[in-house]
Amino acid sequence: MTQIPRELLQAYLATLYEAHTGETAPLVLRIGEHSPRLLAAHRRAKVDASLFITAFNPEGQPLSAEENEARHQDLLNAT
Repeated sequence: MTQIPRELLQAYLATLYEAHTGETAPLVLRIGEHSPRLLAAHRRAKVDASLFITAFNPEGQPLSAEENEARHQDLLNAT
């Protein structure tokens, strides 16, 4: 397993993540924080957990906006 550098881990923990569930406003999530709205979305979907997959900046390596968008489109096309 790859060790995440401390600075990168701190950046992940400080980031606000958006999840679009079909509600009017996206869920805004932070690692380690409870989200009542996410729990409600889980209940509506009859699931116990969720997983977020992104094609942006793989393994924390910054890529250009164009490369990130191309990888994102590839991921969307694969689903």
